[in-house]
Amino acid sequence: MVNDKPKVVSVSPLSSSEEEYITAAENQAGKSFDVLRTFASIMISVQSGFIAVYFAILKFIGIGAAIGTSFLPSVLILPPVFFVIGIVFFIFVALPILEKMRLDQPDKIVEKWNEVLKIKFYFIIAGLVSFFIALGGIMFVGMSVLA
Repeated sequence: MVNDKPKVVSVSPLSSSEEEYITAAENQAGKSFDVLRTFASIMISVQSGFIAVYFAILKFIGIGAAIGTSFLPSVLILPPVFFVIGIVFFIFVALPILEKMRLDQPDKIVEKWNEVLKIKFYFIIAGLVSFFIALGGIMFVGMSVLA
């Protein structure tokens, strides 16, 4: 039977620059998911608040005046729909992605880590695009009603 365990040839302490590099890498890797989760939770709150504000402004302006304009009443509902779509994207960012990983293959762990970060980044971009489309829709509705 062959012994597949690696032999330790020599051991030396890490230099101070190597220790700083490892600490910085651990902090960056650990905090990246926290930053994404915090941003997603803030955007969920912001978009939920915008839905309530949008309907309050419509009621203040007079939703009857908005419905009586030249565009269809269905256009009035598009900004909240895009806010809800954005909220769904940000929920996907806030939730963990469960992946099976083998702990004895560090390169695979880093590969999965980067893959999950990339997926969450794409969800953030999609959520922000939806958010800005909804804001544009609010401006369009507001200008149309006030014109």
